[in-house]
Amino acid sequence: MDIGERFIEAALENRDADAAALVEMWPIELWYSLPPYQLGTLLARLSPEAHRLSPTVSLLSRALTPDDTTFRMPRRRGPLPANHHRRASIFEAARRRVAGDPVGAYELLAGLRENIAGVSRSGVGPTDPALAFVLMQTAESALLAGRLREALSLFEELAAAPRSAGMEFFARRAHLRGALIHHLYGSTCAARSHLQQAQGVPRTASWVEKRLDGDQRLVEALIATEDSDEAFSELLDLTYSDLGELWPFAVIALHAWGSVTGRRDAARSRMEAMANAGFGRDGTGLIGSVLPLMLALDSVLNGDLPRARAEIHDVHEDHWIATVVRALIDIGSAAPGRARDSLGAAADATTGLVKADRQRHQVTALAHYLSGDTGSASATIALLPVSARRCSPYEISVLDTLAPGVLGVVADLVPELLPEGYPFDRAGVLEKPSLTRPELEVLTRLARGMKRPDIARELFRSINTVKTHQRSLYRKLGASSAAEAVALATESGYLWHPPQAAPVTP
Repeated sequence: MDIGERFIEAALENRDADAAALVEMWPIELWYSLPPYQLGTLLARLSPEAHRLSPTVSLLSRALTPDDTTFRMPRRRGPLPANHHRRASIFEAARRRVAGDPVGAYELLAGLRENIAGVSRSGVGPTDPALAFVLMQTAESALLAGRLREALSLFEELAAAPRSAGMEFFARRAHLRGALIHHLYGSTCAARSHLQQAQGVPRTASWVEKRLDGDQRLVEALIATEDSDEAFSELLDLTYSDLGELWPFAVIALHAWGSVTGRRDAARSRMEAMANAGFGRDGTGLIGSVLPLMLALDSVLNGDLPRARAEIHDVHEDHWIATVVRALIDIGSAAPGRARDSLGAAADATTGLVKADRQRHQVTALAHYLSGDTGSASATIALLPVSARRCSPYEISVLDTLAPGVLGVVADLVPELLPEGYPFDRAGVLEKPSLTRPELEVLTRLARGMKRPDIARELFRSINTVKTHQRSLYRKLGASSAAEAVALATESGYLWHPPQAAPVTP
C-alpha cells in the first residue's frame, strides 16, 4: 500500500494520529500521491488534535486553500519542530504561486535552497525528494516571475539530479520547462534535446503526470510541429486544462506563430478573449503582465503606439519580456536613447539565452538604425557570435514589419539570410509618421466624412483643438486635404477599412 492509500485509510477511519504521523514523515510523497482537491478534502476532515500533533498538517491545509480568509492556522501548545519554518516557507510559496503570485513565491524561496543543501533529511523532511521539491518550486516560481535565466539554470540542475523511485516526474517536468525556455529564448537544439529526454522519463503513478501531459502537448506543438500553420492551429486548440500554469508561454507562442503565419488578428482575438475572461488579473510576474505586453507588442506591429502605451500602462514588471516591449515603444516614440539604455541594462537577463540575447541586439540595432546610425546598427549585430546572427522566422517577421531596412543590415552580415532581391526599401511601421491618440481620433472621423464642427461635438473638444490636431495630422502624413489624409493613412496602415460616411445628427 502506498503513502496515499495509507493516508486515505487513516483519514476515513478517523485515525487522526496515524494520519498526522504520515503527513509529518512523508509530506512531499503525500503531496504528489493525491490530487490537490482530494488531499485538501481529507485534511479538512482531520481534527484540531491532528494539527497539534503535526504542524505540517496545518501547512499543507493552508497551501491547498486558495482564499486566505477561509483558513486559520490552529493554535499549538509547546515548541514547534526545528524544520517547521523551512516547511512553512516551502508550502506558503507553493500556495502563493498557484494563487498567481510567483514573484512573492520566488522571494520566499530564493535563499532557502542554499540553507537546506546537504541537510534535506533533517532540515526539510526525511526523504531525498525534499531538495528536489524545493528546487522545483523555486524554478517554477522563477519561470512564472519572468526570471528566465535563473529558471533555466534551476530546471537544468533539477533535470540532472538523481531520481528517487516514484519521483521521476521531477525530471520530466524539468526537461519540459527547459525545452520551453530554450525554444522561445535559448537554443533550438537544446530545446529538442530536453523534449526528447522528457519523452524518455519513466511514467509514475502520480496525479501530476496528467498535468505534465498537457505541458508536453504544448511543447510538442511548438517544437515538433514542422508546419507553422499547423502549429498555430494546435495552439488555438489547446484549452486551459491543457496549459495549466504554462498558459503565459502559450500566449507568447501564439503571438509569435500568429506573426509568422500572418494571422496576428486571430492571435489578438484569442488574447483579448483571455484578458476579458480574467486571465492574469491581479497576478504578478508573467502571469499578470503577459497579456497586456503581447497585446501592446501587437499594437506596435500595427503602428498604433498610443494604443500600445495604453495597454502597458499598468504593467510594472521589469522582466526581460517587459523590457523589450517597452524598448520598442520607446523607439517608436522618438526615445531611442532610452531604449538602448534599458536594453543595455538587461544584458544579464539574456546571458546564456541565445535567442533572447540576439533579440536584445536586434532591437538595439533597430534603435540605432532609426536614429540614422547604420554603422552602429551593423556594429551591434556584429557583436553577436557568427552562429547567433541568423534570425528566426519570427524575428524576420517582426523586423520586416517594423523597419525592413534593419534586416538589410543583418543580411550584410548573414548573406544567405534572405532571398535575393528582398525589398528593403519599404517603410516599416516605425518608419512611418507616429500619430497621437487625438490625431487618430480625428483621422477616423474624417474617414467617416465628418466635418470639423461635428468632430468637435462628438469628441467634446473645441473646434480650434480639432483644427490643431487636423493640421498636425496633415503635416505628418504630407496631406493637404481630408481626402488625401485618409488615402495616405489607409496606405500606411492607420486605417484598415475606412468606414462609410455616416449621417451626422444635428
